[in-house]
Amino acid sequence: ASVLGLSTSLGAFVARHPDTADMLIDARHLSKGRSARSLFDEALRVVGETDDPNRALRFWKRRELLRIACRDLAGGVSVEDVGRELASLAEAAVRAALLSLIADRPSPQSARFAVIGMGKLGGEELNYASDIDVIFVADGKDKRTIPWATEIAEGLIQRLAATTEEGQAFRVDTTLRPEGKNGGLVRSMGAYRAYYESWARPWEFQALLKARPIAGDESLGVEFTELIKPYLFRSELPQESLREIRGIKARIERERLGPREDPKTQIKVGAGGLIDVEFTIQLLQLMHGHIDPRLRSAHGTIPALAAATTEDGQAFRVDTTLRPEGKDGALVRSLGAYRAYYERWARPWEFQALLKARPIAGDESLGVEFIDLVRPFVYPERLSPDAVREIRDLKARAERAIAARGLLNREVKRGPGGLRDIEFAVQLLQLVHGRRDEALRTANTLEGLHALAHRAYVGDQDAAELTEAYRFLRKIEHRLQLAQERQTHTVPEDDRGRRRLARAMRFTETPERTSLESFDEAWRDQMRIVRRIHEKLFYRPLLERFAQAPALAPDAAQERLNALGFRSPGRALKFLGDLTAGLSRRAQLMRVLLPVMLDWMSEAPDPDLAVSSFRDVALRVGGNPAALGALRDSPPVVELLCRVLGTSKLLGEYLLHVPEFVAELADPHTLAKRSREQYIHEAAEYVEWRGDPEARDVALRRLKRRAVLRLACRDLAGGASGEEVGRELASLAEGAVRAALDSLFEENSPPHGARFTVIGMGKLGGEELNYASDIDVIFVADGKDKRTIPWATEIAEGLIQRLAATTEEGQAFRVDTTLRPEGKNGGLVRSMGAYRAYYESWARPWEFQALLKARPIAGDESLGVEFTELIKPYLFRSELPQESLREIRGIKARIERERLGPREDPKTQIKVGAGGLIDVEFTIQLLQLMHGHIDPRLRSAHGTIPALAAATEIGLLDLEKGRWMVDAYRFLNRVRNALYLIKGRPTDSLPSDAQEQDLLARALQYASPGARNAFIEEYRRTTRRARQVCEDVFYGGRLGRSSATR
Repeated sequence: ASVLGLSTSLGAFVARHPDTADMLIDARHLSKGRSARSLFDEALRVVGETDDPNRALRFWKRRELLRIACRDLAGGVSVEDVGRELASLAEAAVRAALLSLIADRPSPQSARFAVIGMGKLGGEELNYASDIDVIFVADGKDKRTIPWATEIAEGLIQRLAATTEEGQAFRVDTTLRPEGKNGGLVRSMGAYRAYYESWARPWEFQALLKARPIAGDESLGVEFTELIKPYLFRSELPQESLREIRGIKARIERERLGPREDPKTQIKVGAGGLIDVEFTIQLLQLMHGHIDPRLRSAHGTIPALAAATTEDGQAFRVDTTLRPEGKDGALVRSLGAYRAYYERWARPWEFQALLKARPIAGDESLGVEFIDLVRPFVYPERLSPDAVREIRDLKARAERAIAARGLLNREVKRGPGGLRDIEFAVQLLQLVHGRRDEALRTANTLEGLHALAHRAYVGDQDAAELTEAYRFLRKIEHRLQLAQERQTHTVPEDDRGRRRLARAMRFTETPERTSLESFDEAWRDQMRIVRRIHEKLFYRPLLERFAQAPALAPDAAQERLNALGFRSPGRALKFLGDLTAGLSRRAQLMRVLLPVMLDWMSEAPDPDLAVSSFRDVALRVGGNPAALGALRDSPPVVELLCRVLGTSKLLGEYLLHVPEFVAELADPHTLAKRSREQYIHEAAEYVEWRGDPEARDVALRRLKRRAVLRLACRDLAGGASGEEVGRELASLAEGAVRAALDSLFEENSPPHGARFTVIGMGKLGGEELNYASDIDVIFVADGKDKRTIPWATEIAEGLIQRLAATTEEGQAFRVDTTLRPEGKNGGLVRSMGAYRAYYESWARPWEFQALLKARPIAGDESLGVEFTELIKPYLFRSELPQESLREIRGIKARIERERLGPREDPKTQIKVGAGGLIDVEFTIQLLQLMHGHIDPRLRSAHGTIPALAAATEIGLLDLEKGRWMVDAYRFLNRVRNALYLIKGRPTDSLPSDAQEQDLLARALQYASPGARNAFIEEYRRTTRRARQVCEDVFYGGRLGRSSATR
């Protein structure tokens, strides 16, 4: 009943043939499917026992279609089984029809003939109303082979398509020939081509719409019809042609309508007459025939179309347009001809179509030879990136065509999220990766998808979702086509049609929603899922790189490693072997990724380090699905890892502690900029839920490692400026200090009324930390209770321990408290009064200089503000005494002597060398101390670059010198950070070794070749300029006047 309710065409078939009704109820027909062999045996018997094989074959096909539909709608049969049985049905019909034809037309000596199934027939995933796509192959030395094979092919198409002719007597009119009555009565094919190419008018093409061979040499007739098709069905009908056809119609009506005839009663040219009908349908054919083959094959109007089929329709529509040159190409070719075409002329989409090729009838050995012949073309050693782009363009054009017809959101095949999204994604991945992995070489879409998942090219979750969606969408397609046994992929727009479809899909009514609502939601959800995964897989950026990468034998691999700049190619090859050995998913993925990754590794500062570190990280990641998915699906992650691991052994070690970070890199938010508030919140989350002090210590170290890893990855990717690195490291330190301090307050409650604050100093206060920086702090406490200072000292010591103690997880931060009054000899914590007394009477000028960057970072906010207000009068006095100036200069000289090693060249010392960081910092800090009392911009600038900007803005430095100092500070901090990441320890000297200098230059993203020389040149120029400004301003007395004093 469900079949008759859904399919009117099958209902009519049962009505014409009541003896087939048992198919609807007999359990023998519904319990299991039929094998390909049993279908072939029966098809052969049906064709051989009748005088009318065409009619017998059509009847048999419809009866079997009824059986399959009954099983399908009864439930319990998978979409794959339905597609496979429909393909077996078509294959049986082809083989039976072919054998009967060959029996009637004996072949020339040694001639062989094979039919190659393509498309859904080749993939064994046929629909109820599918065409069957085939191409024909013939082979033989006899010159009669190809004509004989063509005759067989045409006969096969005729027998399967079962299109008959209904003859009529006609008056013969030859005026539709070129040049009409004035033209030659007979022309050669060349003459016809020349005329239609250059001289024919639009109405002549309109007349050719009904042209078909009716007698004489059939192949010549076919050639003629093939010749004219490109002229009839162009991609677009010009407006000029449209106007001309309308004008011809108007002229015919004027000429053929007598002066006294009433147009309302004229059957042919009158209003609503035959001309109206014919011109209308012919114009539609000319305009849209390039889109729909039904318009191209309709040689007559409705009677001609009706005469083309019998009451039982066609056995199968046969589509041979996937053959070389499509409908313009020869119907049958030899193996040599196929080879010649595929070597020179075939387009990428043709190789994509050949993915589904398999022999289905004829000479079996010839079919196998054909598959062997095309395999190297489908899976070449190198696949051009242009091929990948062309296949993508083909998909996009198909979608645009659907959009132009207004069907974009209702097409389950070619619309966004439809079956083609799944098929094209699977096929493109097969084309790219199947070259090296034979496990992917299958014609069936779901088998291909499962192989891609099993071999780690597609994630398990993505494959499972695509499989479910494919089955769902194919089931919709089957139900749509069963309704009228016609090829359609469009979900009805009206509710009634969709409700009928929903019920056929077994959606039921519930109190909460109707079957239509449930179906619509499920359908849209599946389309969205498919589109999302399709865009990830089909437009995967690595595909073009994979396409170009050849598979390499060991010797060739070592040669390539050497050519790519690996210092120890043999050792690198061993590491690669560790990665790719075995059958694990990680090993399978590495075999896919490595040919592409080698290029990225070779671009890293240290390719050998990149491959060894990547080996360690990949082995640590193991079979982690999320991490493997990130490597497979996110090319930027792979490229970034190659650069990071090829720059910094330290970051590689960090990754070994946090292997899950590899998966997190696929999330674009992982490397996003973070604000001070975000760092403070993150640190609190890491610590607050852990009750054990040791666990809190561990948490802070893990926080630091993960945050530095995240920031350094962004830095090396070129996504963070030097100021951003310094600011975010300072925010990280501030968050860690706050979280540690809050946990200590919980463990050690303050006396009544006690307040405690932490003041950030140096680079922490100036928000310009380096990766290797200590954090400079001083502590302030206040309270009337005599226990306040002892309690605060205990808190300060606990804070230093929590941050700086070395554990198995390393250190969080080294803490330096020597900037406090009296340095190491002074009390760790002082009250506000004690600080005031010290700064009033005992502080040295350099101590005020150190306070320029002081700012509260944790603890009691009000106390922190009070402290910063307390120190301002000591920093920004009306005039800096000469004695203080001399002392500050002396301090700078002493620092340079003490920190510059006896064998160090001051020209290559980043911090205390000539033009180094100390030159920049002391120069701007001296300007702040001398002029801060005049301009608030100098007083509020805690960092070096903001202070330099303020000094330039108010005229203490001219624009050029201000720019030189800013450039130097940025550049030298970048160099210092890069050296730390490379060496894994603090260092302030440039390497003397040329190879190490080159590594540093490449880490700083200087382009090779010549990276080292370019870097050294910029270093010398930058430090020379900074030293010049320092000598002029700091030593030379050109301390300037601000614009406010002029």
